Amino acid sequence: MSDGSLVLVVEDQDNMRAIAEAMLTRSGYRVPLASDGVAALTQHERHAAEERALLLDWTISLLDGEGALREPRRRDAACR
Repeated sequence: MSDGSLVLVVEDQDNMRAIAEAMLTRSGYRVPLASDGVAALTQHERHAAEERALLLDWTISLLDGEGALREPRRRDAACR
């Protein structure tokens, strides 16, 4: 079980996003969701200080997985 850590889930398929959310929530994680790369950046900016992990679909729309990983690092060198 988690201590309430935050895991950002980025998945464009509704059913896969729901499954990931349910599994992580049941395990005690807080789970903000994003359905595309632009929404992922918005969620990351909102939760960056408490985000502990990222579950990312590499082929998401609007901004692919690589871009969704690259952009926060470009904006904040401390982001890993």
